[in-house]
Amino acid sequence: MRIRQIIIFFVILSFGVSGESTKIIEINKNTSQLFIVRDYVASYEDPDNNLSINDILAGVSFNNIDKNTEDFTNQNKESAYWIRFTIKNIDSPFPYILELFDFNIDETDLYYFKEGKITKIESGSSRNFHSRLLYHKNPNFLINIPPKDSITYFMRFKSSKVNVLEPALRSIDEFYRYSILEYLMLGFFYGISCVIIGYNLVSYFIFKESKYVYYQFYIISMVGFLMSRNGTGFQFLWPNYPSFNNWIEVSSNMLSMCFLLLFIRKYQIFEKSQNVVLKAIYLLVLLNIVIIPLLVFLCPVNTHLVISIVYIHFIFAVCLWDFIKYDKNNPWILLSFIVLDFGFVVLLFEDLGLIGSSILAVYAIYIAVNLQFIFISISILQNVRLLRMQKNNALNELLTISDKNQMMRILALKQQMSPHFIFNSLNSILQRIMSGNKEDASSYLVKLSKLIRKTLEQSDVLYVTLEEEIESLNNYLALEAMRLDQSISFKVQVDPLLSTSASYIPSFIIQPFVENAIWHGLMPKDGSKKLSINVEKDNDYVVVTITDNGIGRTQ
Repeated sequence: MRIRQIIIFFVILSFGVSGESTKIIEINKNTSQLFIVRDYVASYEDPDNNLSINDILAGVSFNNIDKNTEDFTNQNKESAYWIRFTIKNIDSPFPYILELFDFNIDETDLYYFKEGKITKIESGSSRNFHSRLLYHKNPNFLINIPPKDSITYFMRFKSSKVNVLEPALRSIDEFYRYSILEYLMLGFFYGISCVIIGYNLVSYFIFKESKYVYYQFYIISMVGFLMSRNGTGFQFLWPNYPSFNNWIEVSSNMLSMCFLLLFIRKYQIFEKSQNVVLKAIYLLVLLNIVIIPLLVFLCPVNTHLVISIVYIHFIFAVCLWDFIKYDKNNPWILLSFIVLDFGFVVLLFEDLGLIGSSILAVYAIYIAVNLQFIFISISILQNVRLLRMQKNNALNELLTISDKNQMMRILALKQQMSPHFIFNSLNSILQRIMSGNKEDASSYLVKLSKLIRKTLEQSDVLYVTLEEEIESLNNYLALEAMRLDQSISFKVQVDPLLSTSASYIPSFIIQPFVENAIWHGLMPKDGSKKLSINVEKDNDYVVVTITDNGIGRTQ
């Protein structure tokens, strides 16, 4: 059997296989990088996915790749694809690395003859990561050809996704340079994500708003989605579980849409008339959770990208409504979803093979997500500034109202006790002292001090008991009677059915009316001056009636 394989192999090398011949790839000590495409490669599609390397060597007809094809891909995902190429080492003493651009090729096998037998090296996203020779996210193989020698290689690919099946041949130095640059770019993306997560975590502890939590989980889910797309998740997080690649890609993407919807629910302003929108958001979140298992196990691999694009358009419409109606000074949230939509559309088109695989196409989703993170953070920062401004304005307004209230209290106090009354009372006390009537002056002074103290005590309260109001009123009337040499007789009657200690009225509400009756009704009158104050209960009300026999009011 081994002799038969060797004979077949040498027949292939000597005479080629049926179909057009391909160029031999030549490397020398100055070669740093070559792309194994077009003129160098012949391909074969195995539609039944059942051919082995022995079947291939037995005389399968390889065909040259169409030079007009932008990328050579596995258009039929049910088929296995084989490529054949020959590498000749002119004078290079160094080994090379054969690397594929796509990490998510399920099965990638390399075959070549070594020491009279076929050597097979396996790689791919459906196999344990630790089985790889080089610890790199993309499938890669070590190519070591002695100088002035040549080896023909066969590669087999089988993938459930559309992948570019064009390897690159790099020197060790070039491989490390390219890999470091690639990991630095990914590290830059992850670094920005970590900074934004930290920023929103601090914001949550400051403001205690759930929208920051939803936004953090959205970022974490999106980072998990992209790690499952670029191979770093398989390399660093779940290397022993290749079946997790597709599961985490779908579930993390769908979860990111859930958290994004919940974030928008808390971030935007919704009126009662928009209950339909709110219900739609919660319905989409619930639907997302339900369809994740279906997407993982039943639906085509790109379905979740289509659903995400639909959700992004829905969220954009909600944000556009909020922008037009409420917040025209904050366009950042709209810009964030425009760039995110662009990134997802490019990603979907590349997955479907509608656009070629290029640097822009590969990294468009990372640029879009980074910009979205930054734009949303700017939008949140503007909202925080707006809320702080509104808070300061409200505080200033409150201080203004407080100042006005304080002024009103002072005015009310002035109204409650006329300065003329205090001045006249002090003059009366002075006259009594000068005339030697010290006892009368002392009694006058005691009553005045009690009245002033009671007035000051009640200046900060809105309501007092009826008992306290009547006590203050009696003090005031006694002072007025003493000041006017007892020319006024007064009487305060309270309904016995009225509980004065349990009834409350506004403080000093009776005194201004009594003072008005004395000064304008009784003072100008000659003869007997009488004042009667009657306090009674009328259902749930307290009725105060002030009666005097003064001159009355001129009509």
